[in-house]
Amino acid sequence: MIAQLKSEIRKLLSVRSTYILLSIALVLIGVFAYFGISPTVYDTATCTSTGEVIYANAHSNGRQQDAVPEDRCDGEIEYHTEILKDLPKERLLFGLQEAVPIIITFVSVILVLFVAHEFRYNTISYTLTISNSRSKVLLSKLAVGVVFTMIATLLAIGVNVAVTLAAISIKDLNLPTQDYNWLYIIGRHIAYTVGYALLAIGIAVLVRNLVFAIVALFVLPTLEGLANILLSNYDIEPTKALPFSALDRFGNVAADIVNQTPDVAEKFVGSANPATAPVALGVFAVYLVTLWAITWYLFLRRDAN
Repeated sequence: MIAQLKSEIRKLLSVRSTYILLSIALVLIGVFAYFGISPTVYDTATCTSTGEVIYANAHSNGRQQDAVPEDRCDGEIEYHTEILKDLPKERLLFGLQEAVPIIITFVSVILVLFVAHEFRYNTISYTLTISNSRSKVLLSKLAVGVVFTMIATLLAIGVNVAVTLAAISIKDLNLPTQDYNWLYIIGRHIAYTVGYALLAIGIAVLVRNLVFAIVALFVLPTLEGLANILLSNYDIEPTKALPFSALDRFGNVAADIVNQTPDVAEKFVGSANPATAPVALGVFAVYLVTLWAITWYLFLRRDAN
């Protein structure tokens, strides 16, 4: 089994596409993290005769809200552009939420290439001949894929946090104390990416076709989006019935955290009755186990090519 694991690691790390795709993902995460951090710029209007701030940061003082500023002041009005350097508390949390889908998209493609290339070039027959168990081969691929996904996710989180903190320092911004349960947050993100990676590997092993597997990864969520509309017409919550919707609900850590935190600037408003994170994970697990039961059975029974 150790020899098989080493062999699968070499296959994953000996191709340039692994490093190219991973590098692109991390660069994109860093770019989005840096340029996504900026101070809040807003206009203020102050009535010079009374000193009253008529509006600031697009919020009226409540008096004659439908009137223009000149109608609310008997004298001159001074307009100023203000720069607020205090970031919302949840900004770093949102950054991670944006980074995780990027990394898992690229990791999924890497893992599909990792698995499907063997079927494409028929090297899978040599792998199965050398090994005394097809289950060991598949289990080794799964183990390597899961570990690689976890490492890539941690790298993505590290890049996002590092670039975000660097941007805050360079742009002279202020971030409130981050008293979230970061172990729980990172754990949820890793569970989400591992789930998606297992789905990608399962599809690749099942269809044995590189192009079809990659297309399926992008087309299936789109088709599910259409199914969401149909289910909504029958008052069926998609996160309680469909795999990608359930997985996305489980992976939406930011929504759960900010909705439970009193001192955040923005709350998430989702569907009327979404699945809880454990329920969503359970729904996705049913689909994943079913996929892998079929995939494993066919892998053991079908010819190598």
